[in-house]
Amino acid sequence: MINNGLKIIYYNMGYIDILEGCNNSVSGIKELLVLTKYSGETSIIYPMDVVFVSGATDTVPLEIDRNNRLIQINSVFYMYRNMEAKYASFDQEVIETRQGKVYRKTLSFAFPRLDLYNNNQLRDFLFDKQGDFALSQITVMIVDNNNESWIVGWDLPFVVDEFNAKTDMGGGDNSYALSYSCSSYLPALKYIVQ
Repeated sequence: MINNGLKIIYYNMGYIDILEGCNNSVSGIKELLVLTKYSGETSIIYPMDVVFVSGATDTVPLEIDRNNRLIQINSVFYMYRNMEAKYASFDQEVIETRQGKVYRKTLSFAFPRLDLYNNNQLRDFLFDKQGDFALSQITVMIVDNNNESWIVGWDLPFVVDEFNAKTDMGGGDNSYALSYSCSSYLPALKYIVQ
């Protein structure tokens, strides 16, 4: 179930979150795009500068150039990697604190039977240009099985919680499994491609 922030407004009483206590959860991911750098190969500075669709407060317009693997958000170009989403999951939990609501987002993905293509995709954000191990911060764009499009980690990036690598030199299963998280006062945003 995806909590789209549906709220009932009561005059002089504030609002009540109808799905309070319910997690934002993606029941399956169709597409997972991972942003790690600007088009000039430099690391992204957070928060990303976003603008909203006219009249909306939760939807970001953007353009995707699939031939060059670039995404344009508010006239800034970001490089992305298209990750196989078959073994990916995303969850957004709303936590009430004294300072207000905190949105804890978690992203996990795995690559069983790792092949050369996926290995090259992962290498770009697992290692720096000198070949040293350096897991980078990421922003992700998700299209879920409900055809909803989300940009997550735009205000504060995802950071690695866990990384597991398994190798089998006998031709068996070589795999990576990564788990990322971020917490912020702002939820994941929807996006539309223009």
